[in-house]
Amino acid sequence: MPKNTLMKIPQFVVSILGYFRYTELQAIGNIYGAVLTFFVNIIRSIGSSVIHSLPKNISSIQSLFIESAFAFLFLFLFFLKDIKSIVLTKKPILQILKSCCNITGTYFLFEGIRSLPLVIYSVLSLFSIFFAAIGAFLFFLEKPSKSIIFSIFLSIFGVVFITKFKIQNFSISLLFPIISAFFFSLGTLLSKKIAIFDSLRTSLFWCFLLQIIFLAIPVNSVWQPVNFDTLFKLSITSLSILVAMALAIQAESFSAIAFCAPFKTLRVLFSALLGLLFFNEVIQLHTLIGIFCIIISYIFVCKSSKEIISYYVRKMGKEAIKSEGKK
Repeated sequence: MPKNTLMKIPQFVVSILGYFRYTELQAIGNIYGAVLTFFVNIIRSIGSSVIHSLPKNISSIQSLFIESAFAFLFLFLFFLKDIKSIVLTKKPILQILKSCCNITGTYFLFEGIRSLPLVIYSVLSLFSIFFAAIGAFLFFLEKPSKSIIFSIFLSIFGVVFITKFKIQNFSISLLFPIISAFFFSLGTLLSKKIAIFDSLRTSLFWCFLLQIIFLAIPVNSVWQPVNFDTLFKLSITSLSILVAMALAIQAESFSAIAFCAPFKTLRVLFSALLGLLFFNEVIQLHTLIGIFCIIISYIFVCKSSKEIISYYVRKMGKEAIKSEGKK
Protein backbone atom coordinates (compact mmCIF):
# COMPACT_ATOMS: atom_id res chain seq x y z
CA MET A 1 0.00 0.00 0.00
CA PRO A 2 1.34 3.50 -0.73
CA LYS A 3 2.36 5.64 2.21
CA ASN A 4 0.55 8.78 3.34
CA THR A 5 -2.86 7.30 2.70
CA LEU A 6 -4.73 9.63 5.07
CA MET A 7 -7.80 11.03 3.25
CA LYS A 8 -6.97 8.65 0.40
CA ILE A 9 -8.00 5.35 1.98
CA PRO A 10 -10.00 5.58 5.21
CA GLN A 11 -8.52 3.08 7.66
CA PHE A 12 -11.82 1.39 8.45
CA VAL A 13 -12.29 0.68 4.73
CA VAL A 14 -8.82 -0.86 4.48
CA SER A 15 -9.54 -3.03 7.54
CA ILE A 16 -12.84 -4.23 6.12
CA LEU A 17 -11.32 -5.00 2.73
CA GLY A 18 -8.80 -7.35 4.32
CA TYR A 19 -11.55 -9.59 5.77
CA PHE A 20 -13.58 -10.10 2.62
CA ARG A 21 -13.02 -12.40 -0.32
CA TYR A 22 -11.82 -10.79 -3.54
CA THR A 23 -15.22 -11.19 -5.25
CA GLU A 24 -16.89 -9.27 -2.41
CA LEU A 25 -14.57 -6.29 -2.73
CA GLN A 26 -16.61 -5.10 -5.69
CA ALA A 27 -19.78 -4.53 -3.63
CA ILE A 28 -17.92 -2.80 -0.77
CA GLY A 29 -16.08 -0.36 -3.04
CA ASN A 30 -19.11 0.39 -5.19
CA ILE A 31 -21.51 1.02 -2.31
CA TYR A 32 -18.93 3.19 -0.54
CA GLY A 33 -18.48 5.24 -3.73
CA ALA A 34 -22.24 5.56 -4.17
CA VAL A 35 -22.65 6.95 -0.63
CA LEU A 36 -19.93 9.53 -1.30
CA THR A 37 -21.58 10.45 -4.62
CA PHE A 38 -24.78 11.14 -2.66
CA PHE A 39 -22.99 13.84 -0.62
CA VAL A 40 -21.09 15.17 -3.65
CA ASN A 41 -24.41 15.92 -5.34
CA ILE A 42 -25.71 17.84 -2.32
CA ILE A 43 -22.54 19.93 -2.08
CA ARG A 44 -22.35 20.63 -5.81
CA SER A 45 -25.98 21.72 -5.87
CA ILE A 46 -25.19 24.35 -3.23
CA GLY A 47 -22.12 25.50 -5.17
CA SER A 48 -24.03 25.74 -8.45
CA SER A 49 -26.70 27.91 -6.86
CA VAL A 50 -24.06 30.34 -5.59
CA ILE A 51 -22.28 30.45 -8.96
CA HIS A 52 -25.60 31.24 -10.65
CA SER A 53 -25.92 34.35 -8.45
CA LEU A 54 -22.48 35.80 -9.24
CA PRO A 55 -22.36 39.24 -10.96
CA LYS A 56 -22.29 39.03 -14.75
CA ASN A 57 -19.47 41.57 -15.04
CA ILE A 58 -17.03 39.16 -13.36
CA SER A 59 -15.66 36.85 -16.06
CA SER A 60 -15.51 33.08 -15.67
CA ILE A 61 -11.71 33.19 -15.80
CA GLN A 62 -11.54 35.68 -12.93
CA SER A 63 -14.12 33.71 -10.92
CA LEU A 64 -12.18 30.49 -11.49
CA PHE A 65 -8.89 32.14 -10.50
CA ILE A 66 -10.29 33.54 -7.24
CA GLU A 67 -12.06 30.27 -6.45
CA SER A 68 -8.82 28.32 -7.03
CA ALA A 69 -6.87 30.75 -4.81
CA PHE A 70 -9.37 30.36 -1.97
CA ALA A 71 -9.40 26.56 -2.30
CA PHE A 72 -5.59 26.42 -2.30
CA LEU A 73 -5.46 28.69 0.76
CA PHE A 74 -7.96 26.51 2.67
CA LEU A 75 -5.98 23.39 1.72
CA PHE A 76 -2.62 24.95 2.61
CA LEU A 77 -3.77 26.14 6.05
CA PHE A 78 -5.51 22.86 6.88
CA PHE A 79 -2.47 20.71 6.08
CA LEU A 80 0.26 23.19 6.98
CA LYS A 81 2.06 20.72 9.27
CA ASP A 82 2.26 18.05 6.55
CA ILE A 83 2.97 20.36 3.63
CA LYS A 84 6.37 18.79 2.83
CA SER A 85 4.86 15.33 2.30
CA ILE A 86 1.89 16.70 0.36
CA VAL A 87 4.04 18.54 -2.19
CA LEU A 88 5.78 15.37 -3.37
CA THR A 89 4.08 13.74 -6.38
CA LYS A 90 5.07 10.62 -8.26
CA LYS A 91 3.11 11.56 -11.39
CA PRO A 92 3.74 15.27 -12.20
CA ILE A 93 2.74 14.91 -15.87
CA LEU A 94 -0.59 13.33 -14.98
CA GLN A 95 -1.16 16.03 -12.35
CA ILE A 96 -0.58 18.73 -14.99
CA LEU A 97 -2.92 17.04 -17.49
CA LYS A 98 -5.58 16.60 -14.82
CA SER A 99 -5.30 20.25 -13.81
CA CYS A 100 -5.70 21.37 -17.44
CA CYS A 101 -8.84 19.22 -17.73
CA ASN A 102 -10.20 20.65 -14.50
CA ILE A 103 -9.52 24.25 -15.59
CA THR A 104 -11.28 23.73 -18.93
CA GLY A 105 -14.19 21.84 -17.38
CA THR A 106 -14.69 24.42 -14.63
CA TYR A 107 -14.47 27.33 -17.08
CA PHE A 108 -17.30 25.92 -19.20
CA LEU A 109 -19.18 25.01 -16.01
CA PHE A 110 -19.12 28.71 -15.00
CA GLU A 111 -20.12 29.79 -18.52
CA GLY A 112 -22.92 27.23 -18.72
CA ILE A 113 -24.42 27.89 -15.28
CA ARG A 114 -24.35 31.66 -15.83
CA SER A 115 -25.89 31.56 -19.31
CA LEU A 116 -28.42 28.71 -19.01
CA PRO A 117 -31.28 27.86 -16.65
CA LEU A 118 -30.01 25.50 -13.93
CA VAL A 119 -32.41 22.74 -14.99
CA ILE A 120 -31.16 22.71 -18.58
CA TYR A 121 -27.55 22.85 -17.42
CA SER A 122 -28.09 19.95 -14.99
CA VAL A 123 -29.63 17.72 -17.66
CA LEU A 124 -27.00 18.43 -20.32
CA SER A 125 -24.17 17.92 -17.80
CA LEU A 126 -25.30 14.29 -17.51
CA PHE A 127 -23.28 13.64 -20.68
CA SER A 128 -20.44 13.12 -18.18
CA ILE A 129 -22.07 9.80 -17.29
CA PHE A 130 -21.49 8.46 -20.79
CA PHE A 131 -18.07 10.02 -21.34
CA ALA A 132 -16.64 8.69 -18.06
CA ALA A 133 -18.24 5.24 -18.31
CA ILE A 134 -16.95 4.73 -21.86
CA GLY A 135 -13.47 5.90 -20.86
CA ALA A 136 -13.40 3.60 -17.81
CA PHE A 137 -14.39 0.67 -20.01
CA LEU A 138 -11.75 1.43 -22.66
CA PHE A 139 -8.82 2.28 -20.38
CA PHE A 140 -9.51 0.52 -17.06
CA LEU A 141 -11.53 -2.53 -18.15
CA GLU A 142 -14.49 -1.51 -15.99
CA LYS A 143 -17.11 -3.29 -18.07
CA PRO A 144 -20.67 -2.42 -16.98
CA SER A 145 -23.26 -5.22 -16.87
CA LYS A 146 -26.58 -4.99 -18.68
CA SER A 147 -28.32 -4.16 -15.38
CA ILE A 148 -26.03 -1.18 -14.80
CA ILE A 149 -26.45 0.09 -18.36
CA PHE A 150 -30.23 -0.21 -17.97
CA SER A 151 -30.03 1.70 -14.65
CA ILE A 152 -28.07 4.55 -16.28
CA PHE A 153 -30.63 5.06 -19.04
CA LEU A 154 -33.58 4.66 -16.66
CA SER A 155 -32.22 7.32 -14.27
CA ILE A 156 -31.64 9.78 -17.13
CA PHE A 157 -35.14 9.01 -18.45
CA GLY A 158 -36.45 9.91 -14.98
CA VAL A 159 -34.57 13.24 -15.03
CA VAL A 160 -36.06 14.13 -18.39
CA PHE A 161 -39.55 13.41 -17.04
CA ILE A 162 -39.08 15.48 -13.88
CA THR A 163 -37.69 18.50 -15.69
CA LYS A 164 -39.94 18.20 -18.77
CA PHE A 165 -36.69 18.85 -20.58
CA LYS A 166 -37.04 20.52 -23.96
CA ILE A 167 -34.96 22.91 -26.03
CA GLN A 168 -36.90 25.53 -27.96
CA ASN A 169 -34.00 27.17 -29.84
CA PHE A 170 -30.43 26.07 -30.30
CA SER A 171 -27.76 28.27 -28.76
CA ILE A 172 -23.97 27.88 -28.59
CA SER A 173 -24.26 28.05 -24.80
CA LEU A 174 -26.02 24.66 -24.89
CA LEU A 175 -22.63 23.13 -25.76
CA PHE A 176 -20.98 24.51 -22.60
CA PRO A 177 -22.24 21.82 -20.19
CA ILE A 178 -21.39 19.09 -22.71
CA ILE A 179 -17.82 20.41 -23.17
CA SER A 180 -17.52 20.76 -19.40
CA ALA A 181 -18.73 17.19 -18.92
CA PHE A 182 -16.17 15.90 -21.44
CA PHE A 183 -13.18 17.50 -19.71
CA PHE A 184 -14.39 16.61 -16.22
CA SER A 185 -14.68 13.01 -17.42
CA LEU A 186 -11.09 13.09 -18.66
CA GLY A 187 -10.08 14.44 -15.26
CA THR A 188 -11.97 11.60 -13.58
CA LEU A 189 -10.07 9.00 -15.61
CA LEU A 190 -6.75 10.64 -14.76
CA SER A 191 -7.73 10.72 -11.08
CA LYS A 192 -8.23 6.95 -11.07
CA LYS A 193 -4.70 6.48 -12.38
CA ILE A 194 -3.14 9.07 -10.05
CA ALA A 195 -4.86 7.55 -6.98
CA ILE A 196 -2.60 4.51 -7.24
CA PHE A 197 0.52 6.64 -6.73
CA ASP A 198 -0.40 9.89 -4.93
CA SER A 199 -2.50 10.67 -1.87
CA LEU A 200 -5.73 12.60 -2.16
CA ARG A 201 -4.13 15.59 -0.42
CA THR A 202 -1.33 15.67 -2.99
CA SER A 203 -3.79 15.55 -5.88
CA LEU A 204 -5.85 18.43 -4.49
CA PHE A 205 -2.73 20.49 -3.69
CA TRP A 206 -1.33 20.23 -7.22
CA CYS A 207 -4.72 20.67 -8.87
CA PHE A 208 -5.39 24.08 -7.32
CA LEU A 209 -1.76 25.25 -7.40
CA LEU A 210 -1.49 24.55 -11.13
CA GLN A 211 -4.83 26.25 -11.77
CA ILE A 212 -3.54 29.42 -10.11
CA ILE A 213 -0.31 29.31 -12.14
CA PHE A 214 -2.06 28.65 -15.48
CA LEU A 215 -4.69 31.36 -14.92
CA ALA A 216 -2.36 34.05 -13.54
CA ILE A 217 -1.56 35.54 -16.99
CA PRO A 218 -5.00 35.43 -18.72
CA VAL A 219 -6.80 36.77 -15.64
CA ASN A 220 -4.83 40.04 -15.89
CA SER A 221 -6.54 40.94 -19.15
CA VAL A 222 -10.08 40.49 -17.78
CA TRP A 223 -9.70 41.55 -14.15
CA GLN A 224 -12.53 43.62 -12.69
CA PRO A 225 -12.88 45.13 -9.20
CA VAL A 226 -14.53 42.68 -6.80
CA ASN A 227 -16.66 43.69 -3.82
CA PHE A 228 -16.84 41.85 -0.50
CA ASP A 229 -20.17 40.17 -1.32
CA THR A 230 -18.71 38.58 -4.47
CA LEU A 231 -15.58 37.48 -2.61
CA PHE A 232 -17.73 35.88 0.06
CA LYS A 233 -19.75 33.98 -2.55
CA LEU A 234 -16.57 32.81 -4.30
CA SER A 235 -15.15 31.62 -0.98
CA ILE A 236 -18.28 29.50 -0.49
CA THR A 237 -18.03 28.03 -3.99
CA SER A 238 -14.32 27.30 -3.49
CA LEU A 239 -15.03 25.47 -0.24
CA SER A 240 -17.88 23.51 -1.81
CA ILE A 241 -15.76 22.61 -4.84
CA LEU A 242 -12.83 21.58 -2.62
CA VAL A 243 -14.96 19.28 -0.46
CA ALA A 244 -16.92 17.93 -3.45
CA MET A 245 -13.71 17.24 -5.38
CA ALA A 246 -12.17 15.40 -2.42
CA LEU A 247 -15.25 13.20 -2.01
CA ALA A 248 -15.58 12.69 -5.78
CA ILE A 249 -11.97 11.49 -6.11
CA GLN A 250 -12.61 9.05 -3.27
CA ALA A 251 -15.84 7.84 -4.88
CA GLU A 252 -14.34 7.50 -8.35
CA SER A 253 -11.37 5.56 -6.94
CA PHE A 254 -13.28 3.02 -4.86
CA SER A 255 -16.28 2.52 -7.12
CA ALA A 256 -16.59 1.66 -10.77
CA ILE A 257 -17.55 4.79 -12.71
CA ALA A 258 -20.53 3.18 -14.43
CA PHE A 259 -21.89 1.94 -11.10
CA CYS A 260 -22.01 5.46 -9.63
CA ALA A 261 -23.34 7.01 -12.84
CA PRO A 262 -27.09 6.77 -11.97
CA PHE A 263 -26.46 8.47 -8.63
CA LYS A 264 -25.36 11.62 -10.45
CA THR A 265 -29.03 12.25 -11.17
CA LEU A 266 -29.65 12.77 -7.44
CA ARG A 267 -29.35 16.53 -7.88
CA VAL A 268 -32.55 16.71 -9.89
CA LEU A 269 -34.31 14.31 -7.52
CA PHE A 270 -33.33 16.55 -4.57
CA SER A 271 -34.82 19.57 -6.29
CA ALA A 272 -38.14 17.83 -6.85
CA LEU A 273 -38.39 16.56 -3.27
CA LEU A 274 -37.33 19.88 -1.71
CA GLY A 275 -39.97 21.66 -3.77
CA LEU A 276 -42.61 19.33 -2.30
CA LEU A 277 -41.41 19.52 1.32
CA PHE A 278 -40.49 23.19 1.72
CA PHE A 279 -42.20 25.16 -1.04
CA ASN A 280 -45.58 23.39 -1.22
CA GLU A 281 -45.09 22.64 -4.90
CA VAL A 282 -47.70 20.32 -6.31
CA ILE A 283 -46.31 16.96 -7.44
CA GLN A 284 -47.56 16.41 -10.97
CA LEU A 285 -47.78 13.13 -12.85
CA HIS A 286 -44.58 13.66 -14.86
CA THR A 287 -42.67 14.32 -11.61
CA LEU A 288 -43.98 11.13 -9.99
CA ILE A 289 -43.01 9.11 -13.06
CA GLY A 290 -39.53 10.63 -13.04
CA ILE A 291 -38.98 10.00 -9.30
CA PHE A 292 -40.23 6.42 -9.70
CA CYS A 293 -37.81 5.78 -12.59
CA ILE A 294 -34.83 7.18 -10.66
CA ILE A 295 -35.59 5.15 -7.51
CA ILE A 296 -36.03 1.96 -9.53
CA SER A 297 -32.71 2.62 -11.28
CA TYR A 298 -30.98 2.85 -7.87
CA ILE A 299 -32.50 -0.48 -6.80
CA PHE A 300 -31.30 -2.12 -10.02
CA VAL A 301 -27.78 -0.73 -9.78
CA CYS A 302 -27.37 -1.64 -6.08
CA LYS A 303 -28.32 -5.22 -6.86
CA SER A 304 -25.54 -5.19 -9.46
CA SER A 305 -22.83 -4.04 -7.05
CA LYS A 306 -20.81 -7.25 -7.53
CA GLU A 307 -21.03 -7.21 -11.32
CA ILE A 308 -18.36 -4.56 -11.89
CA ILE A 309 -15.16 -3.71 -10.04
CA SER A 310 -13.16 -0.49 -9.83
CA TYR A 311 -9.64 -0.40 -11.27
CA TYR A 312 -8.40 1.02 -7.96
CA VAL A 313 -10.14 -1.58 -5.76
CA ARG A 314 -8.83 -4.33 -8.04
CA LYS A 315 -5.27 -3.17 -7.33
CA MET A 316 -5.83 -2.38 -3.65
CA GLY A 317 -7.81 -5.53 -2.93
CA LYS A 318 -5.06 -7.86 -4.05
CA GLU A 319 -2.62 -6.11 -1.72
CA ALA A 320 -5.09 -6.15 1.20
CA ILE A 321 -5.77 -9.86 0.82
CA LYS A 322 -2.08 -10.62 0.40
CA SER A 323 -1.34 -8.63 3.57
CA GLU A 324 -4.02 -10.46 5.57
CA GLY A 325 -2.73 -13.82 4.34
CA LYS A 326 0.69 -13.15 5.87
CA LYS A 327 -0.75 -12.59 9.35
